[in-house]
Amino acid sequence: MAIHFMLCLWISTVTQACSKQQRLAMSEDEVIDTNSNLGMGVQIRVKQLAIRGSQDKQKNIITQYINEQHDDETHQTFTNKLLEKVKIYVSISQKIKECIKNVSVGEIGYPIKFNKTAVQLEKLSAWLEQQKCAGDLDRLIGRIMQGFFYKKLRNDIDSDALPILGVSIEQAFYGNEVSSVSSMLLATLATMCGKEPISMPGAATFYPFLKSTFKLPIELVDEIHQYSYPFASEKGMFLFGDYQYGGHRDLPDQFLFAAEECSTSVAKAINLSFKDKSGIGRELDTAIMVESFYNKELQNKFGYQAIDYLSSERETSENQKAWEAIEPGDIFLVEGHTATFETKYNNSGITSTFQFGREIEDAKVDNRLGGGTYSYNLFTKIKDKTVYILRPNKNKLSESISLTNLLHTIDQKYGNKWPNGPADNVIITWQEFFGGR
Repeated sequence: MAIHFMLCLWISTVTQACSKQQRLAMSEDEVIDTNSNLGMGVQIRVKQLAIRGSQDKQKNIITQYINEQHDDETHQTFTNKLLEKVKIYVSISQKIKECIKNVSVGEIGYPIKFNKTAVQLEKLSAWLEQQKCAGDLDRLIGRIMQGFFYKKLRNDIDSDALPILGVSIEQAFYGNEVSSVSSMLLATLATMCGKEPISMPGAATFYPFLKSTFKLPIELVDEIHQYSYPFASEKGMFLFGDYQYGGHRDLPDQFLFAAEECSTSVAKAINLSFKDKSGIGRELDTAIMVESFYNKELQNKFGYQAIDYLSSERETSENQKAWEAIEPGDIFLVEGHTATFETKYNNSGITSTFQFGREIEDAKVDNRLGGGTYSYNLFTKIKDKTVYILRPNKNKLSESISLTNLLHTIDQKYGNKWPNGPADNVIITWQEFFGGR
């Protein structure tokens, strides 16, 4: 039965990945020959590896606790407690959301202001209720001990590919809400095992309130302590997922495994500095990137040049010229979002990008969260927004590497450096981790 389930899971995952058109599939022969795509690939992969390691550590805590209980506490009793605990956590998260609704970004920071903790917990609660209605909740703990988490999916990593953003939440663990909600499920269970919340590099980032003078209401802080709510404290919030709005540009230290947003990941990929608060990378966001397209001084400041743009208001021949100018490693930019071009466009106008993104609320669009690859149809994209093309200076690598070899190299370097996973987040750049090329 277990073998049949795993086979069906594998077939459905492969089928979904293969049929996720319109996407330019990354093949073993694909070459990474630009610093920007190398930087994006490293950032995406190391966070994925850290997420898996953090989740496995939590799973081991839960497994040890359950095994030590013998017959004192059945799986059914434990899962019923979990269901009630998550409902309480949903209530607390909603109270925090309401509390910060009218608080300025300057007091609490972008990641906390636009956090999705309540949404993620509501999704977890709804799924647990579905499991209960289906008579399947009693088997939850046993499945978790076997490595099956939210949506009954495993956190296995494809050694030859990066996550595809937007793949079905019923079939893919990474690239959507599943990974982050799984981490929250495991963190909740760990607190039920009597463990203090532990660091989860890759999976969660702690954000202090930007102004230390900001305080949550005392009654809310008391409730956080009373129910061992692991997602906030009187000093800040633990936000789950490798994408957070604003990245962690406002933190004094920059961590290899902490969450990024679209522009912070691109800034790091093109070697902009985040070393101190005056680091130029901290200034780069999508608004200033659009402005820089028309401003040579800003282009020089950030180390790239404007190549061309695509717009529904241009003649077809002008757009055609712009399409043909795109090279892998160029920066893809629209108002409010940025990425790097993984590929040129094909005859249907499809291009693939490396990026960090998040959209887990709107059912009308692809459910995506974190770092991975994501495809656009440029023919239809320009009907909504102007697409700007920027090219980083001195972007070509002295030695190219295939995507497969890149991922294998990252996996090996990560395993050698942190054989048991990092104990905490690590203050190191992707360049320092990967080495020169």
